[in-house]
Amino acid sequence: MLVVESFLSREPAMRLDNDIHNFYEHLVLNAIREQGLDSRLTLDQLADLCCLTLNHLPAHYIRHDVDMIYFLTDEQRRETTSKVQDALAIAHEKVLHSNPSRIRDASAVTSPPLPSRRWEAK
Repeated sequence: MLVVESFLSREPAMRLDNDIHNFYEHLVLNAIREQGLDSRLTLDQLADLCCLTLNHLPAHYIRHDVDMIYFLTDEQRRETTSKVQDALAIAHEKVLHSNPSRIRDASAVTSPPLPSRRWEAK
């Protein structure tokens, strides 16, 4: 755990592991829930899916989600949602093709075909 100390008092001012996070983390988790992927993939696949999706999105660390959301315009919100959906689709395809036998219930996978896009460094 990384703790930032107050300069004068040497007391912990904040815990970075609790106070700072990537803005996209909650958006990715919400998108996974909305698509029902949390009930169709194993825990290992979900962890891989989150990592792959977040690695395809820009790093944007914040302290409070409310601060970030407040400053986004409607257009920026739409763009952010679109980025998350695109990154999630690419990651989902990659996870499924890495080991399709690890799907909890193969008959439950009825999601529409995902766009075939290659991972590109941005």
